Amino acid sequence: MGIYQDEEIVALRVGETRQVTCRECATSQQWSDMTEEDIITRQNLEKKEFIYFCDTCKKKLNLASETGNVPRPSRLVSTKSQK
Repeated sequence: MGIYQDEEIVALRVGETRQVTCRECATSQQWSDMTEEDIITRQNLEKKEFIYFCDTCKKKLNLASETGNVPRPSRLVSTKSQK
């Protein structure tokens, strides 16, 4: 079993067809159902063996440093303020 930091996960492979789903498009259920085989990491992108596209939004997956974006927290992390 591997150990992954949340920010290292850039996408998941989901369903029987193993569609690629980026962090922004992945649902809470997909995050909770993921296995190690489902994970696409920053290291996968850095190897540049493949170019990945999200099958939901159709955007090319990029490293945060290449796009200037900050990695987003997973859907499991609540960003709502508690009252």
